[in-house]
Amino acid sequence: MATRTRDTSVTRSSGTGWYANLLHDGRNLDYSATYLDLSPSFETQLGFVKRVGIRQFGQQLQIIRRPKGPVVRFGPTFTTSLDWDPHGRLLDRSLQASFEVKLRRETKLVVAREQAFELFGGLPFDTRRTSATFQSEWLKWLAGSAKIGLGTAVNHKPAKGLSPYLADAQDGAVGLTLRPIRQLRLDHTFLYERLKTRPGAALAGDSPKRILANRILREKLNYQFTRLLSFRAIVDYSTVDRDSTLSRVEPEHRWGVDLLFTYLVHPGTALYVGYSDRYENFRLLPGNPPALERSSSPGMSMGRQVFVKLNYLWLF
Repeated sequence: MATRTRDTSVTRSSGTGWYANLLHDGRNLDYSATYLDLSPSFETQLGFVKRVGIRQFGQQLQIIRRPKGPVVRFGPTFTTSLDWDPHGRLLDRSLQASFEVKLRRETKLVVAREQAFELFGGLPFDTRRTSATFQSEWLKWLAGSAKIGLGTAVNHKPAKGLSPYLADAQDGAVGLTLRPIRQLRLDHTFLYERLKTRPGAALAGDSPKRILANRILREKLNYQFTRLLSFRAIVDYSTVDRDSTLSRVEPEHRWGVDLLFTYLVHPGTALYVGYSDRYENFRLLPGNPPALERSSSPGMSMGRQVFVKLNYLWLF
């Protein structure tokens, strides 16, 4: 594929791109491989291209066994991802292996290990991550999931005067879904991420220090009044805490609410009425012009809207 662009100043540019895909689907073995090569001058204003001037290769191999009994299927999955710049310099690499055991009623356990490379700010970093995920819908009215990950990651926003550096990383997620009655569904989600200095690192001092922590609590409600009319409500609360001597990430405390009524006749014909608001930890300072500064609590509305949307599908 190729692009050719000319603007009103008669400036011209052209670029080339290459794409290849190999796919195999089987009962016991799945394989896919993709190669993408886009020159730096490749331009698609009418399309959607995330990044140009890059070469990407990715592949995935999945081996599946389907025994009889309570285990529905099990097997390993191997994933490879590589990115280069136009000169052949390696930018990113990810090698991941996982093993999944799936039981009845959407119950499964996945254990994964990833070894990765990242070139950031001209500095090379080797990272790793080990994770475990468990989820189940064993009961009709109750479903749950839990995930934990441990490893290392790059602090991309160090404090002023510091270069990006490798840190210990932890992340986790817990989800719970309740369906007390057929029309009502309640989803509770908690997400957590943390970076801390590594033992023995110069920045750690006598003991490892927390660099930053991000927590997100989300409550979601869905209620189906009738076959056509439904209501959805989402409330989010999130915090970002950091050590200002180790990270320049802004401390954030915010919460938001999102309400939506939907009258769905059929896909393509629907009426939506919604309301959303978001509060953050800012306060307005007097002056000309006025300025914003961070505060200790999320008391200022940063974006409020009410909307009505109507879709209608004509069938011929």
